[in-house]
Amino acid sequence: MKKNNRGETQAISLRVDVSLLEEVKKIVDTLSISTTEFIRRAIEKEVKETKDDFFYMLLQVDYCSEEESNEIIKELKTLKKEDLEVAERIILPLNDLYMEE
Repeated sequence: MKKNNRGETQAISLRVDVSLLEEVKKIVDTLSISTTEFIRRAIEKEVKETKDDFFYMLLQVDYCSEEESNEIIKELKTLKKEDLEVAERIILPLNDLYMEE
């Protein structure tokens, strides 16, 4: 492994469709960056988006069984985009969370 200013790096081999590679070449020529840098940025962007994805985060929760996670995901996939948007956000003070007896 090599080290650079971002930390350790490791080389990988990557095969892509010829048409996709041609599109990448057009973009890197226009932006005057290397193909390697473009692919690196694209991978970093995809990793960040995946890690921020609700379904991915749900699968990372330890206290749900795989069956429960799959059941929740199945139900969530039936919802429309509007159903998944935050309709109203309410912040409750901690003392309101405990019911008095």
